[in-house]
Formats: sequence, C-alpha cells, structure tokens
Amino acid sequence: MGKKWDYVIFSDEKKFNLDGPDGFRYFWYDLRKEKEIFSKRTFGGGSVMVWGGFATEGTTPLVFVQGRMNSESYVDILADNILPEAPLITSGDYLFQQGNASVHISETSKSWFDANFVKLFD
Repeated sequence: MGKKWDYVIFSDEKKFNLDGPDGFRYFWYDLRKEKEIFSKRTFGGGSVMVWGGFATEGTTPLVFVQGRMNSESYVDILADNILPEAPLITSGDYLFQQGNASVHISETSKSWFDANFVKLFD
C-alpha cells in the first residue's frame, strides 16, 4: 500500500468550545488521580473553528474559520490553501480527501473541484 498514500491530502475542520469539552459527555481519566471537574457557562463561552490538511510531505496552514462555514467560504479556503500547497506536500498528482459534510458535497464545492481539476479520494 505504502506509495498510494503519498498522493492523498487529508483534510478536516473542527469546532472547539472555549469553555470546556466539545459536547462530549464522557471522557477518560486516571482512576488513581483526583477527578477533574468540567463546567460550562449557561450561555457558552464561545468557540473557534479551524480547518487544516496534511499529506506525507507536509501540512497546509491551519485556517481559522470566521463565522459559520458555508460552501462559499469552504471553496475560498480550498482556493487559498489546497491549490498553492498541494505541490509542496504531495508527490505529484494528488487525491483530496474530505468528509461528507454538506459544504463538502454541495454543488458549489463540486463545481469548484471540477473547475480546478481536483480529484477526490472516494
């Protein structure tokens, strides 16, 4: 398998809550140590969303997403980061991996991939 992965750019975005766990109800802790207590504010403490990608030879810049991500902001991120970075972090022609979030599979995104000759990893 080895060399096949040299041509894949993996990407994802993640929203982090600034006042504690990101909606997780369960977490691991060492039973031999005192239990930590997590609290959340009634109205939340805000959040930050980041997007990034990586391949065998490097990473894209970490992008801080302003507001909610929609199809237009997603393709702007790709245009600013995948197109210039792909030749630097892969071994030639590449496949782009993404999840199935609605912004990833929208008509706007599909059109952008086609127009920019970006092949998707299925």
